[in-house]
Amino acid sequence: QNYLDNADNFESRNYDQNFLMALSVPRHILVGSAEEDLWADPINEYLSCVAASEYFKAQGMTGFVHPDREPQVGDAFHEGDIGYHLRPGTHYFSREDWQMYLKYLNF
Repeated sequence: QNYLDNADNFESRNYDQNFLMALSVPRHILVGSAEEDLWADPINEYLSCVAASEYFKAQGMTGFVHPDREPQVGDAFHEGDIGYHLRPGTHYFSREDWQMYLKYLNF
């Protein structure tokens, strides 16, 4: 499908973000979210990490290690093969994102 033809029609897609994340097995993923980035939808980015975790675990990886709650601003979950952080602000690649990515890579 052509993405531009379907960008505003999410219901017509026959896949979700967690399926795309699962394609990266056996590589690691780090998702960086921003609290006010409503177009990217930080809560559903987080839930995609939760859902993709089963694919990682099926391949003997640790998946997504996280508490049983929605993320709070300032949270960083870097213990598993899927990492996630939520920072304040809007949609842009911030210095805080860079620091989180570098921290995750050095884990």
